[in-house]
Amino acid sequence: MKKNTTLTSVKNSSSSRSKRLSESYYHLAIDYLLADDFPNAYYWCDLAARLHHPEAEWLVGHLLLRGDGCQKDISNAILYLTKASKKGVAYAQYELASCFYLGEGVQRNVSTFIKLIKLAAKKGVPDAAESLALAYRDGEGVKRNYWCPLKLFITKEISFN
Repeated sequence: MKKNTTLTSVKNSSSSRSKRLSESYYHLAIDYLLADDFPNAYYWCDLAARLHHPEAEWLVGHLLLRGDGCQKDISNAILYLTKASKKGVAYAQYELASCFYLGEGVQRNVSTFIKLIKLAAKKGVPDAAESLALAYRDGEGVKRNYWCPLKLFITKEISFN
């Protein structure tokens, strides 16, 4: 019985150490990003993403999508954005939604775009709220509703200013 408890303790300790390490890598990546050193930002962020850090997964996807600090790789960008999106990272949901809207790296799918953009907008991503408002205005993927864009715009202004 004691052996199982020890094994569980070792696993928890290893998981905790991995989480702390991923946080450290992610913060290093952010420091490099703020200094406009994209290759080093990508390097450290990639290490954090390999340790399943959700925000790092989003940022690696973002960098791969644009080729900032690394070679542009849309298919891997989609994989990382999908991982982060499933973990609830709002900006990953927004960027992945944009990919589905534009058909960038994935087949264009307006219903998936709407699903993801709604999630991101609800979490306070300003550009997501704007994209959702435009979809309602144009009736793209949702029933056309002229009141909804105004409501979203007013809500956005109250929420973000």
